[in-house]
Amino acid sequence: MVANSETQILAGGATPAERLRAFLISLPPTTKSYLMAELKRSRLNGEEIAGADFIMSMITAVDEEQATRADEPFDASPLFFNAIEPFLINERLEQKLAGRILRSSLDPIWTWITRDLLSDVSSDFERAVGRASASGDQERVDTLVSGFIASVCAACEARITHARDDSARYLKLIGELGHERVLEDLIDIIALHRAQEALRTLGSKLPARIRNLQEEGLQNAVNLLTPIQTKNTAVLPYAIASLAARLSQPYQVARLAASVVETDEIGRIASTPWRYCLDFALSDIERIVIRLSVVLKETRRDRAEGILKEFHDAARGLRTELDLASDNAWTRRLSKLRADLSRLLSMEIEPLPGRVRRMLRPRGRDDANPSRMDPSEIEDLEH
Repeated sequence: MVANSETQILAGGATPAERLRAFLISLPPTTKSYLMAELKRSRLNGEEIAGADFIMSMITAVDEEQATRADEPFDASPLFFNAIEPFLINERLEQKLAGRILRSSLDPIWTWITRDLLSDVSSDFERAVGRASASGDQERVDTLVSGFIASVCAACEARITHARDDSARYLKLIGELGHERVLEDLIDIIALHRAQEALRTLGSKLPARIRNLQEEGLQNAVNLLTPIQTKNTAVLPYAIASLAARLSQPYQVARLAASVVETDEIGRIASTPWRYCLDFALSDIERIVIRLSVVLKETRRDRAEGILKEFHDAARGLRTELDLASDNAWTRRLSKLRADLSRLLSMEIEPLPGRVRRMLRPRGRDDANPSRMDPSEIEDLEH
C-alpha cells in the first residue's frame, strides 16, 4: 500500500529520484528482491542497463528505511477493531445491546488482550504487521490480521467459558478488564468478528445510504435478513445493526419487524427474534436523550434544537410504525425516555423569569394571541 505522500509524488510534480523512491516503496518486498537480483544478473552477464547502479542504490536505501521504520513501535489496535467501527457508539446505554459497543471500551480491551490474554502472540503480531505495513505489503498485513483475530477469538472464548464456571474467576476477569460492561462489549466484539463473512455479504447487497425504508427497499431488506434469521439467529442483531447504520432514520428498523411478522402489535413482534428491532429503535432514541443531556451540560444550546427535533421525529415515527397503545416493556421505556427529556428541559426552563416560563407553556385555544415581551425585557434576558 502506498502512503498518501508517496501517492501524491507518483501523481506528478516531483523529481525523477523522488518518483522512483515512491514507486519502490509501493512494491512488495519480493518484487524489490526480484528486481535487485535481475539487475545484478544483468551486470554479471555484461549487459549495460542505464541507471542500474542508481536503481540498486535506491532499492537498498528504501529497504534500510523500511527496516528502520519496522523497528519502531506499531499500534496494531486499529487493525483489530477496524471491522467493528460501524457498531461503535459514544453514549453509554442503560442496558447493553448487541451490536452497540462503547468506543471507550476499546482501549481497556486492547490492553487486556496484549497484556493478559496473548502477550507474546500480540508482541509478535505487532512486530510482524509493523514490518509488513512499512514495506507496503498489504496482502501480508491482511493475512496477519486475519490470523491474529482468529487467535484472539479462540483465546477469548476459552477464557470467558472458563471464567463463567467459577464466580471468583469471573470477577477476576471483570477486574482485569475494568468493568462488567467492558466484558460485555468484548463478548460482542468476538461475536462480530465471527459474523464478519455474513455481514460483509449483507453489506455488499445493501445501498450505502437508505433515506426511507419503504417499498422495494423494504422488501429487499426483508429478503436479505430473513435467511440470516432462519439460518443463524445469533447473527440477526448484528445484521439489523448493519442495516440501521445505513438508515437516515434508524427507528425505521421497527418497520422491518412489522413487515416480516406482518403486524404492528408489539406483543406479537416481541415473541419473535425480530424483537431486536424494537430494542434497537428505542436504544437509538435513548442515545438522542443522552446527546441532549451532554450538549445542555456543556452549554452548547445551539445544538439542542436539532437534537430535540431528532427526538420528536423518532418518537413520532415509532408511534406510526407500531401499535404503542398496550402496556408493555417497550411502551414503558418510551414513556420513561419522554419523561427524561422533559426533566432535562425543565431544568433549563426553571431558572427563567416567571413571565418567560408562562410563555413557554403549551397554549390552549384561549391563548391564541399571547402578549408580546417588551424589547427591554428581551435584552435583559439575553444578558
